[in-house]
Amino acid sequence: MLTPSRTALAIISVTILTSPLITSVVFASADESIQTPRSQSEALETVIVTADRAPSKRLALTTSVSLIDAEQIESVNAEHLQQLLQWSPGTWVSRGDGQEHLTAIRSPVFTGAGACGAFAMSEDGIALRAAGFCNVNQLFDSHFEAAQRLEVFRGPNSAVSGSNAVYGSIDIQLPDPLTAEQGKAKLDLGPNEFTRLTVSSPFSNSTDGARNWAQLTLTHSDSARAASGYDQVKFSLKNNVQLGDASVTNGISVSALDQQTAGYIMGADAYKDDSLRAGNVNPEAWRKASAMRVYSRWQWRNDDSVTELTPYLRANRMSFLMHFVPWQPEEDNAHQSLGLQFSHRVQLTETVKVSLGTELEKTHATLSEVQTEEAPFSPATFPVGRHYDYSVNANNAALSSGLDWQASPRLSTQLRLRWDYMAYDHSDHITSSICAPDVTNCRFYRLGDSRDSFQNASYRLGTQYSLTAKHSWFNSLSRGFRAPQASELYRLQQAPRAQLESVQLDAIETGLRGGGSRYFYEISLYAMVANNGIFQNSERVTLSGAKTSHQGVEWEFGLSLGPALSVRLNGSYARHKYRNAPDLLGLGDNSNIEGNDIDTAPKLMGAAVIAWQPNTGLKGELEYTNVSRYFLDPENSFSYPGHQLWNVNLQWLEMGPVQLQLRVNNLLDTRYAERADVNFGEERYFPGARRELNIGLSYAW
Repeated sequence: MLTPSRTALAIISVTILTSPLITSVVFASADESIQTPRSQSEALETVIVTADRAPSKRLALTTSVSLIDAEQIESVNAEHLQQLLQWSPGTWVSRGDGQEHLTAIRSPVFTGAGACGAFAMSEDGIALRAAGFCNVNQLFDSHFEAAQRLEVFRGPNSAVSGSNAVYGSIDIQLPDPLTAEQGKAKLDLGPNEFTRLTVSSPFSNSTDGARNWAQLTLTHSDSARAASGYDQVKFSLKNNVQLGDASVTNGISVSALDQQTAGYIMGADAYKDDSLRAGNVNPEAWRKASAMRVYSRWQWRNDDSVTELTPYLRANRMSFLMHFVPWQPEEDNAHQSLGLQFSHRVQLTETVKVSLGTELEKTHATLSEVQTEEAPFSPATFPVGRHYDYSVNANNAALSSGLDWQASPRLSTQLRLRWDYMAYDHSDHITSSICAPDVTNCRFYRLGDSRDSFQNASYRLGTQYSLTAKHSWFNSLSRGFRAPQASELYRLQQAPRAQLESVQLDAIETGLRGGGSRYFYEISLYAMVANNGIFQNSERVTLSGAKTSHQGVEWEFGLSLGPALSVRLNGSYARHKYRNAPDLLGLGDNSNIEGNDIDTAPKLMGAAVIAWQPNTGLKGELEYTNVSRYFLDPENSFSYPGHQLWNVNLQWLEMGPVQLQLRVNNLLDTRYAERADVNFGEERYFPGARRELNIGLSYAW
């Protein structure tokens, strides 16, 4: 169970005891009678679906959820999803080359074969990847360019989303055909031949009255770095039709990525050297990925209940050169899934609502790794040939329930319970060792045919107390988990694995949110402990047993300063620490890392924007983002100093059907690193882009 530190408990206790005082000060300092053209309190009335897969007003939530709405998405006009997700406090997408990335939500940036299982990623409520087959770059499968909103759930959400929603979840929501009103064609141009054409439009069927929406996105980009760039195509179609008593929404999303990849640049402070920044020591690197998701969501409503049934199909495939290891094999992985989501929500009385649900998913996955060139060292240990070739049939089943109780006009309680079962049936298509019989330290270990299964229970208990009509205090206790990923179970190195357990995270959180016509705010404090972390020790045996702690405070704030000026900011301060004895992490007896900061975990992150809109036809924004210093290794011997960036955005909104947008990224031309790391004692970086001017021209009908 949860055992947060005394410091965290003290902070949370003080916050709980002083919440009424803090809130009364806020009320006293704000005049809610002042009106502005765009009310900040709209943020509180926004309907959120990520938290419970059912609509809820933000003010009524018992947990922390960030919303990035259509206006923000339009203003940022992101080339990479990282540029949008930085507007969620405590969230950091560490950008690699092209569309590659690593993700952190109330966590460090995790690396390793199954580390991507720390987060649940979905589009329109359908997971981008099957639960046991995540990929660190999986967000590039989403059609985020078409999104009408992004919802980021911060903290454990396994009680709703199941395995992988350990530290948080992200849902990309595409436009609703029933509300989409405008068609648009847009051309975006930027440096290094960045070109993106987007065409989207709603349309209706005259025969059955169905409403439809579709978008096509075509992107080409070279890079400031040698021998790199990408081409990507995405297409999404949604349809809504009334069939008898059922409202049916059908959706399909497909994407394909063809990328020439640039690797790390090496050496201390290499990101400051313009010649190194422009280079690419891995000109041979490449990645090809494709994805498809198809679903049909049926909904039946009556006076006191809602029933939803959603069958879906998913297919993913990715091939790439593993340029980040010296022997540079090629990997090909794929999986196909058939799934079903069911939920039934009933209003039993005026104060009690219950829900029941089930999810079923069947997945077939394959993975192969082939080395074609001789390794630069120890060729007997890293031999040419097929290192891995296996398939996995996975079955995932879940039962869930929920209770919402309005205990009094001001106090509400929410309880979510879920039980998940994951079973893997693994078949090894190569049975003998790839290394010669006399090689005792062969890098690639084949387990042989095997079966594994995992059962996990998760929960979330939350309360929300309405201090006034527009201010609330919320608290929650929750548990998240992830089952071991297939790559952790079957892609073994040098030695067999131990019996792995599911990673588990327990969390406690408290916070305040509210606002008026001129402002809104949200502040939350949390403490979390993780157990059964999966890692490889110094003998390359895969083990469970890593322990970490995570404590922090997050904030969002928006304020209208007058009829033409507003400001919005968010940020987080967090400490992520190891709780392990040093021998558990395989770093040797002389490396005592217990109590050290986890690597790639900035303490302070934030973003702010000042928006100026003197009339309905012109809008300007000045953006600021900050990532503080962070360590690059568990021993805390290497660090990156952090960086601060400024961006400017101008939009001309009233030019008939035409709109023009100019955006300058990295206004001060700062030399910085999108990602910093250390490998065998050598610092390495993905350099951030220099100052860029991007132009967007759109035509609406």
